[in-house]
Amino acid sequence: VQHHGKDRIKINGLFGSFETPNEGITVKYFSTHASGQNPGTSQYRLLEELKPMREKVTASELKNLNSLLQRDLNDARVATQLIPYLLGKTSSKVAFFPAILGVLIPQGFLTEENSATYPEPGDEETDEEDEISISYGDYWTATEYENTDGSFGPLGELSLSPDETDIIVLDGQHRGNAFRYLCGLLKKDDGETQIYDSFYEEVGGPPQEYSSELPVNLIWFEKDSNIDPKIISRNLFVDVNNSAKKVSKSRNILLDDRLVTSLLTRFFYSGVASQCSFK
Repeated sequence: VQHHGKDRIKINGLFGSFETPNEGITVKYFSTHASGQNPGTSQYRLLEELKPMREKVTASELKNLNSLLQRDLNDARVATQLIPYLLGKTSSKVAFFPAILGVLIPQGFLTEENSATYPEPGDEETDEEDEISISYGDYWTATEYENTDGSFGPLGELSLSPDETDIIVLDGQHRGNAFRYLCGLLKKDDGETQIYDSFYEEVGGPPQEYSSELPVNLIWFEKDSNIDPKIISRNLFVDVNNSAKKVSKSRNILLDDRLVTSLLTRFFYSGVASQCSFK
């Protein structure tokens, strides 16, 4: 498979898809991870691309409100809550972040009034290494590996051109920025001081080595007719952020090991349970 452009990011992971039959839309997804270890690796370069919207496009470049795909980034929350959580400086005994959700969009799609057509999947191509590849223009290519039974997928490689493709974080930009800070990637490449640096002055700077790996899900869309990824992305953002339901107060009391009141409550009900069963 021939790819235009140079220095593509190639990452291994698992492919999958979600379909909405009534709308004829398929959401393709690719599960992988990013890492701040070993600069120059694909996982490191992927983490570099998980920048918040404000580092990808300025407000003056947005032609209309249709290009808004994210909420404002709350640096105070990142600095005072998420970074200490990852560093083990809170009451939590273990830290873990669920996967960041990012959508693949051709560069310039957010700023151009007459946006280019969203790339359609090309024909399947097979090479001598028993792989099936589908290219989406010059932007990204999905390659599935052959299994021992002759089938293909879900294991494979996603190859994307950072010069042609943007990764817009739909869900998890606060988690992503906390992780990027600990990996020393929060500053722009030119090293210039940013207006939000002051939020991180009390954090103490990134550790010399941070060895965690950040789960990442990358998605893109397929449809029979022309597609506007901005509309679908906004819908997904609203759905993902509004569908989560907070844990009830009573359940928090029963599950929290850090509050004395919760421990005493659970101790009391455990004693009751030992004498009679709950119905």
